[in-house]
Amino acid sequence: MDDNETTVWEGSSRNMTSAASGGRLSSCRYRLTNKALYFDEGLLSTNSQQVPLWAVRDVDVRQGMVQKARGVGTLLVRVEHSDYTGRNIVEIKDVEGPLTVRDHLNKHAIKERHEYDQRARTQWYGRGN
Repeated sequence: MDDNETTVWEGSSRNMTSAASGGRLSSCRYRLTNKALYFDEGLLSTNSQQVPLWAVRDVDVRQGMVQKARGVGTLLVRVEHSDYTGRNIVEIKDVEGPLTVRDHLNKHAIKERHEYDQRARTQWYGRGN
């Protein structure tokens, strides 16, 4: 995490395992910063990955009937460059307040895409030759 990176949201999967353990066991933990989305999956072994927000292209929310009754939902995050995750879609599963999380993610992804595009279009003159 660089000096300009700040945490916007943190959460964990609130699936049935988590509910049965009173929240002590969570198979997925998530952290959204103003620069990247970090996620750790697994109970016994962990798979940790990150996605830079400039690579996020679309975020959708899916809520089944049971999820809706529990106040949780799954976010489907479409990633442009799957080489960061090995997938084109990253799922943020069973998080509380999925619409709020979606809004935070979209807001910061739009800002990062704009800054990424600006950096890509900037040419540096006067260095070297």
